[in-house]
Amino acid sequence: MKDRDWLIKRPHQVTVVRLARELGVPRAIASVLVNRGFQRAQEARKFLELPLSTVVSPWEMEGMEKVVERVERALEKKEKIGIYGDYDADGVTATALLLDYLRSLGGFVTHHIPHRVKWGYGLKAPLVEELAREGVRLLITVDCGVSNHQEVELARKLGMDVIVTDHHEPPPILPPAMAILHPKLGNYPFRDLAGVGVAMKLVEALALKSQGEEGRSQVWHRYLDLVALGTVGDMALLMGENRFYVRFGLRKMTKAPRPGLAALMEVAGCRDRTITPWEISFLLAPRVNAAGRMGEAERALALLLSQDDEECLALAQELQRENQRRQRREEEILAEALEILEREEPGPFILVCKREWHPGVIGIVASKLAERFQRPAALVAFSQDGLGRGSARSYGQVDIYTILTRCAVHLQGLGGHRAAAGFTLEEEKFHTFKEVLWRETERLIPHPLPPQPLEIEGEVEMEELGSALLRSLKALEPFGEGHPEPLFLLRGVTLHRVRRVGNSNHLKFTAVKGKIGIEAIAFGLGQLAEEAIQGPIDLAFTPELNLWNGEKSLQLKVKAMRRTEEG
Repeated sequence: MKDRDWLIKRPHQVTVVRLARELGVPRAIASVLVNRGFQRAQEARKFLELPLSTVVSPWEMEGMEKVVERVERALEKKEKIGIYGDYDADGVTATALLLDYLRSLGGFVTHHIPHRVKWGYGLKAPLVEELAREGVRLLITVDCGVSNHQEVELARKLGMDVIVTDHHEPPPILPPAMAILHPKLGNYPFRDLAGVGVAMKLVEALALKSQGEEGRSQVWHRYLDLVALGTVGDMALLMGENRFYVRFGLRKMTKAPRPGLAALMEVAGCRDRTITPWEISFLLAPRVNAAGRMGEAERALALLLSQDDEECLALAQELQRENQRRQRREEEILAEALEILEREEPGPFILVCKREWHPGVIGIVASKLAERFQRPAALVAFSQDGLGRGSARSYGQVDIYTILTRCAVHLQGLGGHRAAAGFTLEEEKFHTFKEVLWRETERLIPHPLPPQPLEIEGEVEMEELGSALLRSLKALEPFGEGHPEPLFLLRGVTLHRVRRVGNSNHLKFTAVKGKIGIEAIAFGLGQLAEEAIQGPIDLAFTPELNLWNGEKSLQLKVKAMRRTEEG
């Protein structure tokens, strides 16, 4: 019944009891806080309440004063400003944020987002030259640029000042921009901002300088929905100031979404829901990404900026169709990749290629292969000219950017971070690159990688499951990358009224222990129906509030189950 090991964390109980008493939270919630590094009530309270002090001053980012002075000068002199973005949800939201804000200040601003298939990621020389011909004198990159040394040098020679705002891993030699805003450069205390988060720091600095704290509050109210969408969509760490941005951005998306997001939520079927990171990750960001994956990201940008309801609905419906097309293409490529892996050894780092694979979809397929084979994976799509675009995804805690950096001599280009990366290489170098990739992977990580255990925050009893736990669990939100929804252990329950639902894929039952019974749902565990009724069962679950026919009740959302004797 148990398909992987359960790692049951055992935090120091004296610390748990003290933290529960000082914070006034249930013991189970205090266990989660201790497990996640919070030993003192002051630190934990800041994490739960997210005061304004959670947000780092933008002036702590290296180069910010120089950047603000240059942007203000461009605005004052009516110089043409060019924003160069990226085609994913992070890049599109960052472009929308900076474009809208600078225009609201009266800026003469244009923008460019490269076509994914035609140009690929990052600054490209022909597009830089095109911006120069348009009269751009200040070029600002968002969510890209830190690895584009030659293109930044070209922009300078063409008479442009360049400001790079990026969050991808900085190379050893930085581009010769007039300034680089990057959370991993200098002494900025929070290093995990998404690209849209870096753009927000620039907007915050401009607002603070011109209007003080009132100005910063206004830009938060206006743009945190975009920051939340881009941050969660890019799978950025949901700790520190990302947590602040996302929590309050989600509230805006739920209560007063901008017209484009309202339309997107409508076609995605979540307009009447409370928006959480789950809705962004699985419903909204994929549709925003679909525009750039399958064609022009400009459509997603137009959707986020439009104030016209009819236009927004039409654009949202177009993104819906593109997402459906992306899903079909993804299924085709996954089937073809699995067919290749039936003939070839997957090795410590899966690397497969084929001509005419869609470069906008291969990253998603790489993620699925990584999960299925429990190792990092990359797919390469070769074009007719013999140039391949690769997309890699990590598994577990493997730092694939470090591995790929050690193979960079065989690549034409490389960018990304520890969990995801993109690269280009020539077809004739593929097999040599694969040999080196496998060798470097074996040097850095064990093979095979140990399966990822199911991490459980601690054990609870039936009596602890109630409204107080649900309220305190709510204070831990938002959940996401680096801060997952906590799982708890309930031992020795019996399952009553077990039935399969949802085309028999899921289980519904009543978990009973002693005199207490609680309704439960186990998604994707329908195949365990027969075993589930054969004796005492342990449940790994998250408690949640279930709303059905207007009535609210406690429900256990079960992630896994095992026979009690297996524990």
